Amino acid sequence: MLASITPLGQRSRHSSWGVTVTAFVVASTATGGALGAAAGWLGGLSAGSHGQLRVWLLAGALAAGRSAWSP
Repeated sequence: MLASITPLGQRSRHSSWGVTVTAFVVASTATGGALGAAAGWLGGLSAGSHGQLRVWLLAGALAAGRSAWSP
């Protein structure tokens, strides 16, 4: 998405390219941190449990990721 944001296009929309890029990078970093924290929390839940639960949690995470990329 960032490749489609050009200084020329932003100027034509009366926007600042630097502000747009900064907001994009900050939001991407925050989202990555939140997803990492959620994955760590789920991993912590399964730390003391049996291997079967871990397999099901992994399968659920993979299914969620696959559905996000499906057309």
